[in-house]
Amino acid sequence: MSTPRFHTLGKPSGDFYAVAYVPGTYTPRSGQPHTEAFYVLNLSLSHGFTRFSHLTESIDGCFLAYSRGEDKLDTIEHAVLDAWHKEHVPPYAWHLFPVDAVEEDKFRGDAVLKSEYQLAQRRLGRILWRARVSARSSVKPLFGFNETSALELLADRKVDDLILKMVLGDQVAGE
Repeated sequence: MSTPRFHTLGKPSGDFYAVAYVPGTYTPRSGQPHTEAFYVLNLSLSHGFTRFSHLTESIDGCFLAYSRGEDKLDTIEHAVLDAWHKEHVPPYAWHLFPVDAVEEDKFRGDAVLKSEYQLAQRRLGRILWRARVSARSSVKPLFGFNETSALELLADRKVDDLILKMVLGDQVAGE
């Protein structure tokens, strides 16, 4: 299989549509041998599921793992950022799901779903274009961050407390 499945079913019920994917390997936490696989960025409008999520499937279409999207940051931009953070998949590595491989019948005549899918692909395309142009660029950035300072910042619990306070709003952190 050269692309992942376009449409997958979630449990207990849900429809997932592949917007983009990255070919690679999957190694379970058990340490068993790795498997050639696709890491898939999906769109779902199904009740009870986030709009964007990730699915890992073997190249022969077997389900390997699912990662629910972030309820409060349920955007395609965050899904790409989340994949970069959690799985070390840089934005330039994504492949848009090929338009000629989209199975129109899987939309079941739902014009809103089809429109949302096309919008997700266009929006992701804008992100990927910029990421790919930047990755190929030989122009050095004008700004470079201080890695030592950044590592010190990671160790500063006061910074974590402030971030958590912003996330939780009026709720008290740690309670």
